[in-house]
Amino acid sequence: MITPVFKPYINRKDMDNVLSCLVNEKLENNQISKELCSDICKTIGADEGFLFKEYRRAIEIVLRSIEAENRKNVILSPLLPLYYKLAIEKAGLNPLYVDVSPETAAISFDKLNDVVLGNEGSIHSIIVDSPLGNMPEISKIAELGITLIEDISNSFGSSAEEKKSGSFGDYIIMNMDPDKIITAGSGTFVAVKSKKNKDFLKNIVLEYDKDIFLPDLNAALATNQVNNLEKIIKARNEIAAIYSQAVMKTKNKTFMQLNNSFFTAFPVIAENSTKEIKKYALKKGVEVLDAFSDSIINKFNIGECPEAKKLNMRCIIFPLYPNIGKNNAEKIVKIISTLP
Repeated sequence: MITPVFKPYINRKDMDNVLSCLVNEKLENNQISKELCSDICKTIGADEGFLFKEYRRAIEIVLRSIEAENRKNVILSPLLPLYYKLAIEKAGLNPLYVDVSPETAAISFDKLNDVVLGNEGSIHSIIVDSPLGNMPEISKIAELGITLIEDISNSFGSSAEEKKSGSFGDYIIMNMDPDKIITAGSGTFVAVKSKKNKDFLKNIVLEYDKDIFLPDLNAALATNQVNNLEKIIKARNEIAAIYSQAVMKTKNKTFMQLNNSFFTAFPVIAENSTKEIKKYALKKGVEVLDAFSDSIINKFNIGECPEAKKLNMRCIIFPLYPNIGKNNAEKIVKIISTLP
């Protein structure tokens, strides 16, 4: 049996919550969704949030709700999911790509700042995420004073400079698909920080039918996970520490972990062919995937971002989740420490 890269961390309590929802026939977006929103908001320090079914639609709604007059340029990393490029262009905006730090895969603040200075007065917003769990220099980015969209899909529960991930952005987005830290089976959480932004967002949301919201059935799956976030993060870090020691025995590398961060999957930056590594691991019963297969740069030729291009070609990920089991973890350690 193959050990997959991603496996939702769902325990008995999560399933009991879903079963209770089914028994009570609470399938629509109602009380359970409100409770989940409230729990996430408390964690990141937001007042109010929304739960949408679709990641791409959530991004589109956020972009539409930003009042930016004639400013059309949106700054982002080319390692962000393809959905961002599609949503930006649908909104009639122009993506400006900024290269990443090779040590973390997160957007480079220095390069971002240069782009901001070179496009003064035309920046609509900045979008940042935390690839594989690594947060960027987000406090510096927030201090630029430009509308900041913070995607915490891979960093929910992390912190930087004693502030929680999700505390920096004007708008917060968190995808909850099966490969994320918190999963509701699908769905995306969105929050705003200021009353003015909140009013704009609500007006946009009112234009849609109710079927855009995440059902209670999905929300019930994620509630217990949010309340046990610290336990989930601790388990991930313990496994990642062992993997990190293993990769040091080879000529391959992994990323630095800055601030209070954690990996959502274990990254290996391959010195040689990733194809050979994936083939080698699969023979041993472990799935290995390209880290940025869903990224913009993997689908489009983005110029002037050489570091992102290198990582897209060389970075692969190994399974890393709390319920991986001792035998699987030991097997992966052996594979990582003997990689070709």
